[in-house]
Amino acid sequence: MTRLSVPTLTIGISTISKNKKRALSIFEKINYKENIDLIIVSQGETLDRDWVHVLPSGLKVLVSESNSLGLSRSRNDIIDKSSDGYVWFLDDDVLLTDDGIDIVLRYIEKSEATVLLGRIGCSDCDGFYKDYSRSRAGLRGALRASSIEVVVDVGFVKRNSIAFDERLGLGALYPSGEENAFLLSMLRRSASFKEIPYFIVKHPCLIEERSATSLWKNKNILISKGILCSYAGFCAPFLLVYFLMKAFWVTRKGGALFYVLKGYLIGR
Repeated sequence: MTRLSVPTLTIGISTISKNKKRALSIFEKINYKENIDLIIVSQGETLDRDWVHVLPSGLKVLVSESNSLGLSRSRNDIIDKSSDGYVWFLDDDVLLTDDGIDIVLRYIEKSEATVLLGRIGCSDCDGFYKDYSRSRAGLRGALRASSIEVVVDVGFVKRNSIAFDERLGLGALYPSGEENAFLLSMLRRSASFKEIPYFIVKHPCLIEERSATSLWKNKNILISKGILCSYAGFCAPFLLVYFLMKAFWVTRKGGALFYVLKGYLIGR
């Protein structure tokens, strides 16, 4: 397995072949020289290979090309290629800054938490990616998290054989919920969560596309909600009832309940 160093923080970007240059450009804007590893997993490639790209700043990026597809599989590849320390999962359309990295490193240094949850700002408008006024502790924190604000102790993940569910996420049949299932798995293994009450990264908000009405009309997203319930342990029945109620409230269609229940049975 290729290693660049033994970092405090591995920053891993998931992308596809046609967006690989865009992913590399994200790292071109940072200047950290120590305590970080940079990894890009690029899917949809012709060959499986790892190589090192040297940025103009002198920073090195491990580029792992794969002919596989699926965001969860990409995240799992990042975990596999990460050294001990923490890993931060990013997409190829984020805005990353030295300030954001500095905040994350400071919280890693002073916190013993297994999971750090930062905040996301909007890169395409003024505002927040989501409502951060609500609780982010425990089950609620796991369910409300987005992957690009999640920084986890990779040693804890590997010791407990935790992985992203490759049935879930973009590029898979059921295109959502992979980060929530991952965090619920960590929570069930007694991972500790701590919030970073600062913006650590920016992302396009695409407010209309992310509205509940448009998302919950997709039957495979409804199925993914049901699968997600299977990760909630003794809370699974309560979470299932919540998703059933929300599916009906948003869609006003009984068929939505069928797909949530179908997902729950698949997950079990």
